[in-house]
Amino acid sequence: MTPTPTVDYRTSPGLENNPGRDAKLFNETHPYFPDSCDSCPFRNGGVSGFRNADKDCGHCQYADEALPNYSEITIQRRNEIQEQARKEIQGSTIDNAKIQDVLVSRSGIDEFLNQPHKHYAEKNELILHIAEVFKNAIYVTSHAPFKKTKRTANVVCEHFFEIEICGEKSWLIVKEYQNGNKNFYGISESEKVLLPPK
Repeated sequence: MTPTPTVDYRTSPGLENNPGRDAKLFNETHPYFPDSCDSCPFRNGGVSGFRNADKDCGHCQYADEALPNYSEITIQRRNEIQEQARKEIQGSTIDNAKIQDVLVSRSGIDEFLNQPHKHYAEKNELILHIAEVFKNAIYVTSHAPFKKTKRTANVVCEHFFEIEICGEKSWLIVKEYQNGNKNFYGISESEKVLLPPK
């Protein structure tokens, strides 16, 4: 008889908190954080013993001053990409072995860039190379739109193409209309988009 494996249900260090309540992905017991202010590289050898400082990495002025504001950098780069994409690829068409003559419209560019994603910065950079990315994407499936709205009234179906970003799957979306036109629509990292509407 095979013994039942034991499962360790203890939470990993740094994950004991609830991000929905405190808006922190990791708490300060995670190995990403220093053990104390004395061992923090942003404190220049540490002054907590002298000042009796309480460790609060989330609100540390030393770390804030030393690190760039990544959200501002990401937003700035997204805006640069949007401007470049509108100049260089808006109005162009892209092809795949399965579907050709897919229009890259302004709304498609904007939808792609506005879409949240685990690898947001890397995802945004792809739009500048969308012709090559789409050409090499793997066709997966198609189905009717999830919701019937004014915006989808003329949409016959949505097509889904698998790509990888940082080693993880995402799906490009193409909308096909009653008149036969096909528009590049955006991207999703959720496999749920592949399921037909109920």
